[in-house]
Amino acid sequence: MNVTTVTIKAVLCRGYTYSAAHDNLDDIAGGLRVSTSAAIGSFTVVDNIVDCADFSFAAVPAGAACEAIVFFRDTGVESTSTLIMYYDAAPMPVTPNGEAINVTIDAASPNLFRLGSAG
Repeated sequence: MNVTTVTIKAVLCRGYTYSAAHDNLDDIAGGLRVSTSAAIGSFTVVDNIVDCADFSFAAVPAGAACEAIVFFRDTGVESTSTLIMYYDAAPMPVTPNGEAINVTIDAASPNLFRLGSAG
């Protein structure tokens, strides 16, 4: 998959437990998906470092803390929308208050993530 030529979105999750057996969006129960972003732009891959534009989850309903963001390739069909990355590092968890949640991607390396080993 070339992340620079497909539609990538992110889903904000509450109560979802990562499993290596999960491969598509339909493996994350609908009730665990709190909000889905619009298509994320400006994906680049340079020297195995993946970067993208900052993005947001619009008007996230208030509720308990969300522990993770899952990035996925959106095909328009949940059973073929491939999961790409599970992210649960800072600033996670985040507690929605009914407003947008903005996600800022670090401008310094490793940006969003690094492919392969660091060595």
